[in-house]
Amino acid sequence: MSARSRPDRRRGAGPRWPRPAGAPAPDWVGGPVNLAPDEHDDLRWFEPAELAGLTLADPAAMPDVMRVLPGWNAPTPSPVE
Repeated sequence: MSARSRPDRRRGAGPRWPRPAGAPAPDWVGGPVNLAPDEHDDLRWFEPAELAGLTLADPAAMPDVMRVLPGWNAPTPSPVE
């Protein structure tokens, strides 16, 4: 699929992303690219074991992130105040 034929996945620009944020992406080639450095200070792949050490912009999202990672059974980390 060429870049030109790909659907536009920006917010409000078409159908929703077919995979929940944080879900494994086995067909992805290469690393993520931070195209909005003014909005994001870090953008990278992580292993499920690293999840408890991540600092999310919205700590309330942690249960949702954990839910989409298959096989992740660790307790929900406490949000950092």
